[in-house]
Amino acid sequence: MTKWSKYIAWLLPFLILLVMTDLSLRYLFQITSIWIVELEWHIFSAVFLLGGAYTLSRDKHVRVDILYQKLGKRWQYLVDVLGHLLFALPWVGIVIYSGVLYSWRSWELFESSPDPSGLPFRFLIKAVIPLSFLLIALQMIFELKRMITDLKN
Repeated sequence: MTKWSKYIAWLLPFLILLVMTDLSLRYLFQITSIWIVELEWHIFSAVFLLGGAYTLSRDKHVRVDILYQKLGKRWQYLVDVLGHLLFALPWVGIVIYSGVLYSWRSWELFESSPDPSGLPFRFLIKAVIPLSFLLIALQMIFELKRMITDLKN
């Protein structure tokens, strides 16, 4: 586990405690706080988005394995290389591009929650979108390099 993935993983116990607190306040004391709910989805989003590159690096990402499992290692690498180059990287590039535009607009507006009791700095979580997909793109490039090197041998 990398240093960054450990930090991201530590967000999960914090998220669990936050949700437990939110539910306890809501159902035991009828106290609802918008900022707690927003913080929950901010943390969940960060974990989900920033965990993508780590998941890819450990080959734990979702894959349709019906035929893939039956292929030899060389064919699996070929399918992965073509999949990365033809499908995944172009889409990741589109998300990075549109995510930069989306988050930049949020930064320009210094966007915060529309709810008066919500969280400020909504632009920070929106900036995680292009950042996380940039990390996924970099991981894909590292994976491609490794697979192409293995295919040559």
